[in-house]
Amino acid sequence: MKELMAFLVVLAVLGGLYYGYIFVVGKTMKSAPKADLTENTALWQTESQKTADLKQQQRDLMQQRQDQMRDRGHR
Repeated sequence: MKELMAFLVVLAVLGGLYYGYIFVVGKTMKSAPKADLTENTALWQTESQKTADLKQQQRDLMQQRQDQMRDRGHR
């Protein structure tokens, strides 16, 4: 009978530690600073625009090279 009581006490202590840990982690997550969505959106739009500009520059460069090759072929 003593073994059963010891087992139940150990089980209760482990359960208390587990739920205490979950409680502390939950409180920490709630108190974490919120991300500024407008800042993230602006950053994403800036990066997206840079990528689009770079792709357009690459297309323009390829077009120029094709035109140069075509001009060299006509001479």
